[in-house]
Amino acid sequence: MKVLIATTNPGKISIYSTIFDKLGIEWCSLKDFDNLGEVEETGETPRENSIIKAVAYNKITHLPVIANDSGLIVKKFAPDDQPGVFVRRYEGAELSDQQMIDIFSQKLCQVGGKSKSYFDVSLTIIDENGKLFNKSFKSKRLMVSLPSKVVVKGLPLRSLDYSKKYKKYMSEMTPEEANKCEGRCIKDQEKFIKKVFKRKK
Repeated sequence: MKVLIATTNPGKISIYSTIFDKLGIEWCSLKDFDNLGEVEETGETPRENSIIKAVAYNKITHLPVIANDSGLIVKKFAPDDQPGVFVRRYEGAELSDQQMIDIFSQKLCQVGGKSKSYFDVSLTIIDENGKLFNKSFKSKRLMVSLPSKVVVKGLPLRSLDYSKKYKKYMSEMTPEEANKCEGRCIKDQEKFIKKVFKRKK
């Protein structure tokens, strides 16, 4: 069995490929395919978007699929200024990694330079029998306005994501440190993935 990680985002590929490697499950990503086309994410919540992506790529490839979508909540931002699922969009434009860092850095400056935050993460899996599983997770963070000079391609907000425990930015951590820093969120996702794909054994 080979599972499709339904993204071209190198940061997300790294997170889920590490989990599948630990479980001894073969995987591939959208980067391994040509001309699959892009699935339009028309949902208004992370859950809706992760299901849309999983169902679409399962139909196209006939492979088991895992799809992730998330929304960012920054506690000090006003309700109508929350990024949510539109974290990469600003004033109608799609943002580059550096633009995301610049805009969020500026917005954090306006609320005192830091804020508790969290990612609302939705994970959808379609297994080898076509059965759909979905679960939501919360990844708590501390966002600061002064960015790290280290940028993780595809996960630019890690350059504003500071850990008091490790005394460094998420972007400066090894994959193992980053997973430990995310703590329960990553562990719970790993348990969910393992339960879906290993439940018959």
